[in-house]
Amino acid sequence: MTGPFFLKLLRDRRGASALEFGIIAPMQVLGLMAMVDVGLGLGVRMELDRIVRAGAQAAISLNNDADAIEALVVASSGSPVDLSVEVERLCSCGDAAASCTAVCGSGDAPEVFYAIAAERPHAGLFFGERQVASQTRIKIR
Repeated sequence: MTGPFFLKLLRDRRGASALEFGIIAPMQVLGLMAMVDVGLGLGVRMELDRIVRAGAQAAISLNNDADAIEALVVASSGSPVDLSVEVERLCSCGDAAASCTAVCGSGDAPEVFYAIAAERPHAGLFFGERQVASQTRIKIR
């Protein structure tokens, strides 16, 4: 008696699209949420890139004051909460590190660089809390 009922049920196509939607929709929603999460992380990275570029521009005009450069980078962030900024002055003679006040063996002044780095945590929906960082190195002379 149950045989014809099951055959009729197997031939019935009503509700097939609802079943397919129920299977596919959760995967699509998870994919969309993952894309939003990655997009928000990229937004944080782009903001850090902008902040670091502001520090590089400041380094060109304030080339002897690492504290002023760092303060400008923090001020340009708009939201200094959880922002970690590091500005380091580096000097070299060719490929070798040197003192910024010394004279190179060739008699020239050492090359002066600023390394500017900014880092901020990003709490993602799927990928947890991660540190997002941006850095640059600019030659002053």
